[in-house]
Amino acid sequence: MSKNKYIHLSHNVCNLVYHFVTPTKYRRLAITEVFVEAVRQRATAILIAHNHPSGNLEPSVEDRDVTRRLRQAGDIIGIKVLDHLVFSEEGYFSMLEGNVF
Repeated sequence: MSKNKYIHLSHNVCNLVYHFVTPTKYRRLAITEVFVEAVRQRATAILIAHNHPSGNLEPSVEDRDVTRRLRQAGDIIGIKVLDHLVFSEEGYFSMLEGNVF
């Protein structure tokens, strides 16, 4: 499951959208699925989060690739990706704080 938070200029959360993505679909994640509601809400930034049921907080190759593609798309359309968080029973991993960005 992925969660996207859409954020206005003041960095107040204006909407929370859930996308249920299977591991197979995650590899082909359509950028438009993530940004369509952000564009509708006129958001200036988004926060992306998903879970790792395995408990392993280390971002996978796919996590890193999806994050890179989302950041590139956000740069093009003017919606900043603030962070991509990975959650598990063990805690969370911030790709921003972990220098994955």
